Amino acid sequence: MVNQGTAEIIYLDFEPDNPDGGRDDMTERKHKTGVVLHIDETLNADRRVSIEQAVETLKGVLAAHFTANRPHLMVVDYAPDMTSSFHILQNVNRHNVTAQLIGP
Repeated sequence: MVNQGTAEIIYLDFEPDNPDGGRDDMTERKHKTGVVLHIDETLNADRRVSIEQAVETLKGVLAAHFTANRPHLMVVDYAPDMTSSFHILQNVNRHNVTAQLIGP
């Protein structure tokens, strides 16, 4: 019998002094949400990669990428119990770009 309507959330605990320098906040989460950001400026590939990498270092962010056909749009998957779309937006705007939240 399949139990519909249940969700599985996985939390992994790690020691804060991770000796291999890896992320100690989480490595896997099944409870996530996403947000789309619009970047006003036209960015070259290097700037987009730099922003993606910076956003992915934020605690609670699972993945960040610009869309292939619409390079002004950035999609970020994150754990809402660890960060917020506003915090992600603030971080992106610190990279000397103008960004707005436009959805999930």
